[in-house]
Amino acid sequence: FANAYLTAIFPEKDGAVRRVALERVIVPRVLDFVGKKPADIDEAARALLYERLLLFLGEGESRESLKMRIIGRGGAATLTLPKTDSGGHFTITTDSAGNQSIEKLVGNGRELTVQAVLAEDDPRRDRFTVRVPVPPKRVPLLVISDVDDTVRIAEVTNRRRMVERVFLHPYEAVPGMSANYQRLGQHGAQFHFVSGSPWQIAPVIEEFLAKAKFPPGV
Repeated sequence: FANAYLTAIFPEKDGAVRRVALERVIVPRVLDFVGKKPADIDEAARALLYERLLLFLGEGESRESLKMRIIGRGGAATLTLPKTDSGGHFTITTDSAGNQSIEKLVGNGRELTVQAVLAEDDPRRDRFTVRVPVPPKRVPLLVISDVDDTVRIAEVTNRRRMVERVFLHPYEAVPGMSANYQRLGQHGAQFHFVSGSPWQIAPVIEEFLAKAKFPPGV
């Protein structure tokens, strides 16, 4: 999540070079790995392949830092993130922002709004606002669900098929799982979805879960 902020706010310096690398090196290698040639895939598969591979080609900025505004029913505070490392990444674990605890900021609400602190007239301002659902302190059932081969057909035991499904095909739900989870949700269950997929694929997984009508994760 945080690296996605940095990638978007500090855009790539040379998109043309990146596109050439994608077309001449990365796409051919992915197709070779799954045993296919460019002529073997249709336009829909080609579009998915480029769209999903581009998620991996954002440019991380080293020694950069962001401030993030965290807003809940209990108040608001600003969190300064640590500077990124040489690869453009950082790690942070915190239960507070500024001098306020995250628990206090949540208050009696059910979500937090997290937004990058940008200039008031920055046109990207709306793009860098996310809402984070917060589960209630007590729930009748908390379901921690894997994604791959639990709710999404992934074929993780077959590496070629797994990679092909990640990059070349629309994600496909395991039959019956959405309905099962919906029934649990009707009885008050809350859901955490976890996956061993690269974090760059998270937007694709989130879109799949919504389209397949799985209960929202918290």
